[in-house]
Amino acid sequence: MLDDVDIDWTASSRLTSFVDVCTLFDRVFAEPPYRWGQVQSERHRTVLASRAEEPGFMLVVARVANCVVGAAYGFPADGRWWQDVHPASAAESDTFTVSGLAVHQDWRRLGLGRSMLEQLLDGCGKARAAVAVLPNAIGAQRFYSNLGWQVIGRKHLSPTSPFEFLEIYSVMLDNL
Repeated sequence: MLDDVDIDWTASSRLTSFVDVCTLFDRVFAEPPYRWGQVQSERHRTVLASRAEEPGFMLVVARVANCVVGAAYGFPADGRWWQDVHPASAAESDTFTVSGLAVHQDWRRLGLGRSMLEQLLDGCGKARAAVAVLPNAIGAQRFYSNLGWQVIGRKHLSPTSPFEFLEIYSVMLDNL
């Protein structure tokens, strides 16, 4: 079934897919445990647009018949990302941050998430990758654990967040 999927990670993918990628993320993350609303959607669009202009940003988009069915993006970790990560020894400068990965529900459990993640990380030029996962996002935790990622710490969130922390998963890229 993945033979029908076109996975693109070129710079043109970034320009032609922004609205469709944001729409996919809105749809996927409206589901439990995330329950995105309008505020989260607007924040995501603003952050994604800003990050897309930064050096090292990468976006992988999966399409079927010109319809976006999956997307993954990330950027080299910086000091902002590692703030409030405990233990502090988990912070590493040679790390690529996977900031978002979404697959339309009709295309899940077919290897698409893994394929997009592999393409994203193959070109990042870093020794390690990291991702932050909600503590109650069991599906995401299983996904990363099954790919060999391990919990290395926690990122503590603001008191206004509905969650106290995010689990930080990491993997050495030469182990993939």
